[in-house]
Amino acid sequence: IALLSLALVAIGCGGPNYRFDPLPSPAWITQNIQVDGALIKAVGLVQATPQVMTDSDLAKRNALQQVAASIQAQVVGRSQTWSAQMESGGTFEEREMTSSNVEVRTRLRVEAAEVDEEYRDEATKTHYTLLTVDKSTWVQKIGSRLNTTLNRLERLLTKAQRDLDAGRVFKVTKALAQATEIGNKSSSDLTVVEVLVGATELVERATILREQ
Repeated sequence: IALLSLALVAIGCGGPNYRFDPLPSPAWITQNIQVDGALIKAVGLVQATPQVMTDSDLAKRNALQQVAASIQAQVVGRSQTWSAQMESGGTFEEREMTSSNVEVRTRLRVEAAEVDEEYRDEATKTHYTLLTVDKSTWVQKIGSRLNTTLNRLERLLTKAQRDLDAGRVFKVTKALAQATEIGNKSSSDLTVVEVLVGATELVERATILREQ
């Protein structure tokens, strides 16, 4: 019984296992978000707990939030106004499609992100995650969506023009309302592409559609 009691005391004194990593700590844990050519690097952190996998997920999420915030900081203040205009035989229909202040009010989803390294620091009791986002891959993913969206917009506006020519004004109004919704949903993606890589063919296509 005495031996069992001693064993239980020893176990009780051991406390939770945080599985901290050995020293020295890597230099990257103190770096701020960085843009290195086609790569964005961010360090996410969270207070360490015995739940290592949960800490890892939360630290990654924190890094993703930092990347999103850095993009949003460049997006805020920009605005994109979509204006679809149809004219036929003196009849004129117009509907503005405004994505008020594209502050990425919808959640900005950071894509093409990979975890490079993780470190659990005993001194600060912190779990650190080094995350890298490949801008080129991110833009490719967005571009695939945008291409589909712009194709749909072009078809929709072409049909709306035919309906207007035929005097089907109700259908034109309905089509322009649909175009409004589609244009607004794509605005944040378009702005992110502009922030990441500047003007592209997709951005130019969108600009032409807005200015029709």
